[in-house]
Amino acid sequence: MLESVVQQLAGQSRDHRLDAYIALIGPLKAYEDIPDIHALQGKLGLLTQFIQRDVVAVTASTGASDTVLITQALKMLMALMRIPSAAQKLNQEFCAFIVDRSIDVLEDGKLPKAVVNHHLYLLGQQDFSRKVMTSKWPSTYCSFEDRLLIDGRPIPARV
Repeated sequence: MLESVVQQLAGQSRDHRLDAYIALIGPLKAYEDIPDIHALQGKLGLLTQFIQRDVVAVTASTGASDTVLITQALKMLMALMRIPSAAQKLNQEFCAFIVDRSIDVLEDGKLPKAVVNHHLYLLGQQDFSRKVMTSKWPSTYCSFEDRLLIDGRPIPARV
């Protein structure tokens, strides 16, 4: 099943990618003991590449954010983060990208509420290393707390 999901995620079809996310998210949420955790860990690099691609997806017809695909990719990431052995294997650069992307989404007042809420939940649930949380922010960004203020209002006031 995992191989089939990876093949679908590697494809160009948006519908196949959505189906693949849904097919894998269900079992990851349902079972605490993943039957073949080693196979999942072996595919983690590919899965994170697909997630990274899809959290910035736009619809071909309108050029707007593809809310459904973005939320499914975030749900997949959150399901992976709930598996301790998989969460530990997440690449530090990928984790930094996700944190930066989440903050960018929170700063952008144009994205749909569903996307913003999923990013907020992800930031609240993540347990990335301190290196990820502080790797480049001190030199290029203001503090985390300052970035969470938008137009002088805390993000929860906007959401």
